[in-house]
Amino acid sequence: MVLKKLTLLFVFSSLLFQVTTVFAQVFDPVKWEYKLVPVPQKVGDEVDLVLTATIQHGWHLYANDFDPNLGPLVTTLKLTANPSFKVLDKLKSIQSKHEYDEVWEGDIAIFDLKGEFRQKIKVLKSSLALKGNLHYQACSTSCVDKDLEISLTQNLVNATASKENLPTELESIDSSSNVPETQNSMVEKSNTVSNTVKGQVVPEAAEPIWLFMLLAFLSGLTALITPCVFPMIPMTVSFFTHSFKDRKKAILYASVYGISIVLIYTFIGTLFALIFGADAANIISTHWLPNLLFFTVFLLFGMSFLGLFEITLPSWLVNRVDQESEKGGLYGVFFMALTIVLVSFSCTGPIAGSLLVQAAGGNLLKPALGMFSFGLAFAIPFTLFAFFPSWLKTLPKSGSWLNTVKVFLGFVELALAFKFFSIADQAYHWNILDRDIYLAILIAITFVLAMYLFGRLRLTHDVENEAVGVPRLFVGIAVLSFGIYLVPGLFGAPLKSLSGYLPPLYTQEFVLGGTQNSSPKTENLPCEKPFYGDFLHSPEGINGYFDLAQAQACAKATGKPVFIDFTGHGCVNCREMEQNVFANETIKSKFQKEFIFVSLYADDKTELSAEKQRVGSDGKLKTTIGDYIADLQLRKFNSNARPQYVIIDAEGNMLTKETRFHNLDTGAFLKFLEEGISNFKNK
Repeated sequence: MVLKKLTLLFVFSSLLFQVTTVFAQVFDPVKWEYKLVPVPQKVGDEVDLVLTATIQHGWHLYANDFDPNLGPLVTTLKLTANPSFKVLDKLKSIQSKHEYDEVWEGDIAIFDLKGEFRQKIKVLKSSLALKGNLHYQACSTSCVDKDLEISLTQNLVNATASKENLPTELESIDSSSNVPETQNSMVEKSNTVSNTVKGQVVPEAAEPIWLFMLLAFLSGLTALITPCVFPMIPMTVSFFTHSFKDRKKAILYASVYGISIVLIYTFIGTLFALIFGADAANIISTHWLPNLLFFTVFLLFGMSFLGLFEITLPSWLVNRVDQESEKGGLYGVFFMALTIVLVSFSCTGPIAGSLLVQAAGGNLLKPALGMFSFGLAFAIPFTLFAFFPSWLKTLPKSGSWLNTVKVFLGFVELALAFKFFSIADQAYHWNILDRDIYLAILIAITFVLAMYLFGRLRLTHDVENEAVGVPRLFVGIAVLSFGIYLVPGLFGAPLKSLSGYLPPLYTQEFVLGGTQNSSPKTENLPCEKPFYGDFLHSPEGINGYFDLAQAQACAKATGKPVFIDFTGHGCVNCREMEQNVFANETIKSKFQKEFIFVSLYADDKTELSAEKQRVGSDGKLKTTIGDYIADLQLRKFNSNARPQYVIIDAEGNMLTKETRFHNLDTGAFLKFLEEGISNFKNK
């Protein structure tokens, strides 16, 4: 019977591991796209076959601009000979990252996250047919070698797109009115290897997974110091030390107990990822439904921590699991671990739930790895104290301080809740939670929390007439200081350290001095009044447009280049760039005097009329301004990360070597602008 139970436990644990492992292998480490740039128009044209690699986080792709004799396999392309084209040059790596590798004892070249290769060819016939094989190697903790078959045909007679395929009124969002999308004047897809180009950083969407795992680990440690969990540590350790007199056996069972906790939380994260899928990021980023749902969830979590009610699992489930834990052996130990996960849910649920909400961003592994880190932090104390029971004497005694921690977390949950509401409010122009209202709520929360920490306010589960300890006093001072820091924001102070998390200044009704720092300005625009200017706004009070073709027409009339700001209402990094870089007087002056500025909101939910809607590059109908802009950015500039900054001329030709993303280096951004201005003047 014992052997049967051990076998069942082993099979269950193996299944958990296999689900996570197989799940991690759903995607190949590298996804490829390829196209001709520019699209050939006639026999004799010289064009580039552009191969773009999207690389899974944690992996790197070897380029081909280093010594192939070092050891790693360089990327190679072999095109099958065909009379319709001629190969003119070798395959080139675009902006690869060079570094010294101690394993190979030499300089290698790699790509992370994004990579690009170009093969120049000459068109010899009107019916172009490219076929070949791309061989590459990608490595992480292990390496994979892959082959990609290239197959591309192009009939030069049909190369030029019919203008009637473009939307009648939305041409102004997409392209110059007289320039078909496939002609040479079309802006080519730019290189977006953001972490290999000097002066650029990884876009917001590519946040390092280790950073999220660290946050999850710290969240697990935080969950330990809640009233539902902390008192159970000595009780659980005492069970192992007294039930198993043999120290080796006690250590074995304690280890299984800790591993079981980690497996259970990892399984929860994996299940969450399977349910939400890889497309969650596009929906969660700005759609009203998930953001209002998360607002409600965080609000409920906060009220639960404040003591209004408890979020608990059904008693029948907890009792059933507890009965299984009493059967003894390793089988019973596993269900003991499951019992503590379920029993402590009223305290750990809001913390783990908040973590899973943050993980629901499209990366399928993120929830699983986050819950693994959370479970690891949660399990370590139980296991270590079982190994070394004498350490229990160093633990502080349980007391009212545990409830203080829980209440503190409740206020934090309430503050976080309004961020989700704010995202939907901006994207749909509800104008409910403007910047001053948002700040007023945050200030009220911090002040009430400070009064609680100073002992001037008591809640249901607090002890009467309890003295305030020194640590609690210092935390209260920090919270009060933060609240005081927020107060000037009610009168228009930029609060740059929080610029990415607050609604933009143009939503504020009252600004000291009587003007809004970021209100839209249309009276000084050099050309006609901007489309959508009644509800869209340029950052930092810059005179600008919200329609690409309108901006290009103005650029042609005034003889200036166009600065494109791909932005979003719910984009944290966009707000940081605006208040820390765009607000610089030198940069703002260049925007006003030397560019036609256009802000393109890729998450705006304003519905387009039927005649303005069009089918995007993915075959789906684009029904909102945001959907259309997002498709435009992906098609023309090979990116869906915001912010992205592009400088073009009136015909749509790009004026810089690469585009730019989020980077708070003002000097580097100024050089980017000067490069665009210089190339525009010298073209």
